[in-house]
Amino acid sequence: MRRILSLLPMLPIALCFIATAQNSSTFTPQSQIYITHTNVIDTQVGKEATDQTVVISDGKISDVAKSEDLTVPMGARIVDGRGKYLIPGLWDMHVHAFTFSEVSTGTVTTMPPEMYFRLAIANGVTGFREMGGPETPEDLAKLRQAANKGGERVPQLFAAGPVLDGAKPTWPQHSIAVNTEQEGRKAVQKVKAAGFDFVKVYSGLSREAYYAIAEESHAEGISFVGHVPLSITALEASTAGQKSIEHFTRVLTSCSSQEHEIDSMFQEALNKGQPIFPLAPRANQHMQEQITRTNGMKVFPNGTAGMQHVGGSEATCIGLVFRR
Repeated sequence: MRRILSLLPMLPIALCFIATAQNSSTFTPQSQIYITHTNVIDTQVGKEATDQTVVISDGKISDVAKSEDLTVPMGARIVDGRGKYLIPGLWDMHVHAFTFSEVSTGTVTTMPPEMYFRLAIANGVTGFREMGGPETPEDLAKLRQAANKGGERVPQLFAAGPVLDGAKPTWPQHSIAVNTEQEGRKAVQKVKAAGFDFVKVYSGLSREAYYAIAEESHAEGISFVGHVPLSITALEASTAGQKSIEHFTRVLTSCSSQEHEIDSMFQEALNKGQPIFPLAPRANQHMQEQITRTNGMKVFPNGTAGMQHVGGSEATCIGLVFRR
């Protein structure tokens, strides 16, 4: 389990570096930290290992063993983990840390990403999958440089950069409008050259542009992820090599007998340059009614259970499909 760990309950990773008890001797490098007598949760096998000592050397886990089998050297920085638990660091797999989207109005307000990062670290989230926004390569470079120097507690970041959308982008403030195959290929090259980690595709792309982006992403050795455009089925996206499908886009509608009607609603919104998210509850309602009418089952959508308030607005958590 050589991954970043977070100390629970309510003991953030930063505590390992700040609130530590230190012996007076200097025989051990100060970059070494011993978290002693704690409980380690092994998420790979689902078991709890009690009374463990975890050694962190130069910011990485170098040893995990029973406390009785490890001798803490003089000079080591010590965190007493009695009564607490260590788990592997958590990942938030869909984040827009550089923007806050108000879907009811379609507006985007820039928010300090540090707000997200501090809350993430405090809650054991040590990795972010940043899914597109106004951030520049320079923004990411500064954050990563600060994290490497230890000046800022920044989660590990994998970022998409600008979103690749159709002729009328849903979020024009941080999208690249792609009308043709050639524009699609150039957009992929631009994202790759800028140093972003993957390409994000969006709902308004044409079939020709989408497949050009898929081909160019393979050629450039960069993954492409995101929404499944209305011009593409979920199966076609998977076959083309799309690494993840965000929000179950085009998956649920493919299971509905009213797929054409639902797609028409989405397409009308895209033609007007409007966000399609406010239409999602209507589309889900169509599918729920069909399922209930057919077999009497009651549907509890993920969006209801996953509702949370973000910046005063409601945001839903509606699914993610990953490709191995």
